[in-house]
Amino acid sequence: MHLNYIFFNKLFSSLAILIPLSLITGGFIPDLFLSLIAIYFLIKCIHLNYWKLFSNKLIFLFLTFIIVISFNSLFSSNPFISFFTSIVYIRYLFFSLAIAHFVKYEKNFIKHLLISTVLCLIIIIPDSYFQFITGKNILGWTSYSEDRLSSFFKDELIVGNYISKIFMLMTILLIHQNYSNNILKLLNIVLLLVVNFIVFASGERAAFFHIFCFTIMLMIFSYNNFFYFKKLFIIFFLICVSILTFSFDTSVKNRMIDHTINQINNKSIPFLPYSKHHEEHYLSAMKMFIDKPLIGQGSGLFRYLCLEEKFYNNKLTCSTHPHNIYIQLLAENGIIGAIFLIIFYLFLTKIILTGVLQKIFF
Repeated sequence: MHLNYIFFNKLFSSLAILIPLSLITGGFIPDLFLSLIAIYFLIKCIHLNYWKLFSNKLIFLFLTFIIVISFNSLFSSNPFISFFTSIVYIRYLFFSLAIAHFVKYEKNFIKHLLISTVLCLIIIIPDSYFQFITGKNILGWTSYSEDRLSSFFKDELIVGNYISKIFMLMTILLIHQNYSNNILKLLNIVLLLVVNFIVFASGERAAFFHIFCFTIMLMIFSYNNFFYFKKLFIIFFLICVSILTFSFDTSVKNRMIDHTINQINNKSIPFLPYSKHHEEHYLSAMKMFIDKPLIGQGSGLFRYLCLEEKFYNNKLTCSTHPHNIYIQLLAENGIIGAIFLIIFYLFLTKIILTGVLQKIFF
């Protein structure tokens, strides 16, 4: 490795390790860290001629996607906003490459990132439980929604999503480290129960769905068959927790069950939208797709175009985005943009199926 980059690798890998913790402060600091890491690695690629990295199929696919949607943005109703929104996606590419580089060349990067995720959970989970029990977190902050938790995120109701994603990352890092200590494995199972409950109590339905699916996949695809009885106990315990929560906490029941049923019944499109509010976003976005099915309206333009008469339905129509990544992709980038996502999913499916078949038969 080039000696001039040893210090900078340490510096920017440290910023990457701090990203999970910095997310508690809001979006600005983690996005700043991400952008700085991406710029650093772009400079390093130019200086050290790392362009052979782009021979990787996935990297080439993502880079082509960015180029295509950036070019298509020139034909949108607002080329400047659309082009800027499209081109800045490239920071995710170089950030991902930087993380892969740190994993390979920074000896303790994964270990330190694991510690960072553990600290995040140590900070957030007790505070969330405290708010769930008392109505306030340890700083005295209350959630502006009675049936939701917010913890240190104050007016942002994302604590359940944050806990679920950080826990998933922590578990994957633990698996990567190949820890054979049964105590650590047992603690991870206990934490799995704790996380499932508090995410459920947070009132975030999508977050609970994700962590519950992750729990099931973790039990099915764990590296060995240890504690089989405990896996069955986990399922039983989760069911018991859910039943007890429904019985004793009416606010959670109202949010997770009653409110969901009411929202599903109060819309005209079956199955797809979560609510009437979401349905109006979807309808507006689909009008945009039908208007320009091939290349779409341009990245980031839903929030502006939803006010136009031909896309506007009622006061529920507009938002910053249509709250569905696939519909948004069709509306803003058309069929051409969606093709790239389909190719990526096919590639990902091939990798997963290959891994599963190798695990079963070999």
